[in-house]
Amino acid sequence: GMFSSLWGKFLRLFQFCAWVLISLLLVSSERAPKNLVLDRPDVRQAIQKAWAKTEARTDGTEYCFTVNPSNIISYTGVPYSCTMTVYPQTIATVHTHPLWSAVEPSARDRQDAVETKIPFYVISKHQVWAALPDGSAAFVSYR
Repeated sequence: GMFSSLWGKFLRLFQFCAWVLISLLLVSSERAPKNLVLDRPDVRQAIQKAWAKTEARTDGTEYCFTVNPSNIISYTGVPYSCTMTVYPQTIATVHTHPLWSAVEPSARDRQDAVETKIPFYVISKHQVWAALPDGSAAFVSYR
């Protein structure tokens, strides 16, 4: 009767709400630009090299590089910082965070991404995050 009709409407509404929630979660997890840049073989190799150098140090030195359409330019930083030259053709930057640093991008990383309008990827021992040009930070992947 009427109860089963209301129950059916409630279930349909619940299913719809659950679908909307799951869709929103999937969309928000796709904000980080995980595609092309990190899939390039030269970028993957540069990430491995930068991390190996970072892991070998005990003073917090960061290593970084800029990703350009046809090349990578690597830099050696200092403890807890790595300065790079971002050219107009630069499409992303990548830098390491030492073992005892936060895995997420710092406030400065997010600020730099906003100012340069490109993603700043952060590599830690087990994770990759990105500071995005909109000022947010997003988990990209496990490594």
